[in-house]
Amino acid sequence: MRSKTRVAAGAVSVSSVAVDLACTALGDLRDRRVLLVGAGRAAEATARALLGHGVREVVVANRTPATASRLAARFGGRAVGFEALTGELDAADVVISSTDAAQTILAADDLMATLNPRRRRPVVLIDIAVPRDIDPRVGELPGVRLHNVDDLQRVVETNLNGRRQEAARAEVIVTEEVERFTAWRRLCAAAGPVSLAG
Repeated sequence: MRSKTRVAAGAVSVSSVAVDLACTALGDLRDRRVLLVGAGRAAEATARALLGHGVREVVVANRTPATASRLAARFGGRAVGFEALTGELDAADVVISSTDAAQTILAADDLMATLNPRRRRPVVLIDIAVPRDIDPRVGELPGVRLHNVDDLQRVVETNLNGRRQEAARAEVIVTEEVERFTAWRRLCAAAGPVSLAG
């Protein structure tokens, strides 16, 4: 059924969609550096999805370095505290932020000095935190692609709708095949047993 329909097409988890958006913006993620800001379940799910795309390095930044170290160790990555965030932002190709901070932690003014000199290569920032971790004005900086959780939810919903449509197509195909098989069985029964005697 998967070969005849696209019933499994399109990512439907936020972490998978985040990775798909990074791939769309940057192409192949091999040899890319990824910075995860936050070390919770969303960061872990995203790291798993990223590693499936062969990223070169995953750096986990967290307010508590010990928490970042535990997550980074699971993926052979590196951990840093928030005090090292500026330097890591400069080296990252993809930044995925998913903290539970009550306020913005990556402000446009702070990022402007960090990101502007490196515009020779693009950077993708994906904010999957609620409330948002990244100042929306960051998306106005040259060479920056910023997506937030609302963007990701729209992609998830579009993909789910596509899967629903393909599931309906799959149901029609299954019904047709069952009808064909039933008709064949009736023909076989009407023809009677076949004698193999010579």
